[in-house]
Amino acid sequence: MPYARHMQRLTAATLLTLIALTSAGCLAVAAAGAAGAGVAYVRGASQGLVKADPATVIEAGEAVVDGMDMTVISSEADQATGELRGRTATDKAVNISATREGDGVSKVRVRVGTFGDRQLSDELYRRIANRLEE
Repeated sequence: MPYARHMQRLTAATLLTLIALTSAGCLAVAAAGAAGAGVAYVRGASQGLVKADPATVIEAGEAVVDGMDMTVISSEADQATGELRGRTATDKAVNISATREGDGVSKVRVRVGTFGDRQLSDELYRRIANRLEE
């Protein structure tokens, strides 16, 4: 009987720990997004919220990609969503997407390469956000 009680306590402790870790991560991402200044790196992509509609975000993305000697392959956007596809000089894929999250606010996601290039993704995101602030 003591073994069963020990296993129940261990299982409960494990579940509580998992819930706490999961909630803390979501809270941190939500807080960063709510602040408007935060950028998170999730599953190989840099992402965050900006004060612009998706069409304006993709327009800024085109200018940033061109300014960094990358090639824009395709670009399309409307007031709800937008997507830009490009290539770096070393032939890595560049994907920038924007989704309307609210009135004048969009979620921007930048991914470079198949598995993600954090440094370049963060740099592209930062430049797009800066351009939108001008």
